[in-house]
Amino acid sequence: MASGAEVRVVAAIRVPLLRRPPPHLEQIPLSLFDVWFLPQPPIQRLFLYDDDGGGGGADDYFPSLVESLRSSLADAVAVFFPLAGKLTYVPSTGDVVVDCSPSAVADGVAFLEAESDGDARALAEVRVVAATRVPLLRRPQPHLEQIPLSLFDAPFVAFPAINRVFFYDDDGGADYPSLVESLKSSLADTIAVYFPLAGKLTYLPSTGDVVVDCSPSAVADGVAFLEVEVDGGTPARTPTERLDVPAFLRLVPSLEVPELPAPVLAVQATRFVGGGGGGGVAVGVAVHHAVADGQSFWRFMDAWSVAARGRPSPPAPAFDRSAIVHPMAADMARRILRKKAPELPLIPTANLLRRTWERHVVTTLELDSHRIAHIKNRIAELDEATTASPGTERRPRRLPSTFVAVAALVWSSVVRARASRQPDDGARAHLVFPADCRRRLDPPVDAAYFGNCVRCCVAGAAAGDLADAHRGVLHAREAIREAIDGFLEHPMVEAFDAWIDAVAALVRQPGFVAVTASPRFQVYEVDLGWGAPSRVEFPSESLPNGMVVMTAGRKEASVQVMATLRPEHMEAFRSQLLYW
Repeated sequence: MASGAEVRVVAAIRVPLLRRPPPHLEQIPLSLFDVWFLPQPPIQRLFLYDDDGGGGGADDYFPSLVESLRSSLADAVAVFFPLAGKLTYVPSTGDVVVDCSPSAVADGVAFLEAESDGDARALAEVRVVAATRVPLLRRPQPHLEQIPLSLFDAPFVAFPAINRVFFYDDDGGADYPSLVESLKSSLADTIAVYFPLAGKLTYLPSTGDVVVDCSPSAVADGVAFLEVEVDGGTPARTPTERLDVPAFLRLVPSLEVPELPAPVLAVQATRFVGGGGGGGVAVGVAVHHAVADGQSFWRFMDAWSVAARGRPSPPAPAFDRSAIVHPMAADMARRILRKKAPELPLIPTANLLRRTWERHVVTTLELDSHRIAHIKNRIAELDEATTASPGTERRPRRLPSTFVAVAALVWSSVVRARASRQPDDGARAHLVFPADCRRRLDPPVDAAYFGNCVRCCVAGAAAGDLADAHRGVLHAREAIREAIDGFLEHPMVEAFDAWIDAVAALVRQPGFVAVTASPRFQVYEVDLGWGAPSRVEFPSESLPNGMVVMTAGRKEASVQVMATLRPEHMEAFRSQLLYW
């Protein structure tokens, strides 16, 4: 990407029409003066102000200025109401009218908020071509018009969105417009099935619940879909390079809002034009984490990919939260909500916009099938050497799973990289990783259940053992296996809210490492009309130090690892991961 073009859309909302127009002005025909301008370009004006009102602290009043701007715009369009209408053709008369009827003005006026890391000249390099809404084609069933957050969903109400960016080398050339229309059409078909993604996360003061509101008024807006052009090529594709987080963040629409109700899905299609890097397109998808875990997200993406290619639909998802049986399910969810967002409907945004990428390095690596096999075999060899007794018959070699092998190497590599700078052999190190509860609960939950249904597992070991150059990975493997065994024995903990607090406390510890996602997530099979993606990235404003995202890689049987670490630790981690 060209330097100085660090611009990203942080919010795409609608400013409502506060008053209904007089009935006799619900359809305003174009006059003989108006029709002259029907095929003409719109009037566009840009107003630049030297002071944005930001101070980076208590005196940062930019957010309140933007809120005032939206409020005053709402007051203005209440008077200049045709500006909230739609230019509409009436076939019966052959007229074109400004339609100000209730259905036409229901969407209000589109209002985009964007940030730039460059000066005003950089704005010329990024263009929002269109900001549209993908409609919900079918009304949800009445009993699913309000879906309460479960005790698994509630912890994520103030969590950063799930952001994914899919890069495609060929933008389709002259066929690009029709490919984007097909993308929107297949998205409409998909959210007709995954309808909570067209809803709004809404607070109910009467009960203290937060629900996914899928009522007709909540889903009327559909899903925000941004079309953007960037003057420049796609980001560098060398997988060992550091991730340019600000550049990638501008490829994903933002869902972060300070107050509920909030949208739960937004999509952005970015076309790269010129810049010597060739064409290409990026599809950025943001989903609110309170409505979906990793498995649910990738089931949705698989369904969208299938629809985009005209293939038969996969099994339909299940949304009923009553499938999760717990004696205190509703009360537990409310207690968790009160802890995570004590001032609902206000959402604490401090954790969402911490800009941790300013202090950390994010690197994406791929371990091919030969490297995975080597890691598994070496762990098994170390295990044999440890457990073998003289004169006993050699047991068949037991290889760890791909997840356990890579997670063990990742964990020990991070601990060793940190120890090279700040050795503390007596410290306790922890690894946090998610485990899918669906088939482990009693009764089991359908594999197609759409929502959050994971519990964190915690593995612990002495930092000195994990940092051992030869046997550190084996110590990590043993601790991970113990954590998995504990989960299999007790997949649901009684005091679920206390368990969440305990895990959250670990995130703040200096020895924290987390491995999230799974090698089972086939992220490179998401074909949305441009073939398989050439690259998939996971940008976030606020990944903590020690966060690692693990998914299937681009090559067959490979694993992609995206790690967030302090700059002084990254090279040692990378070397250990690639060459141990």
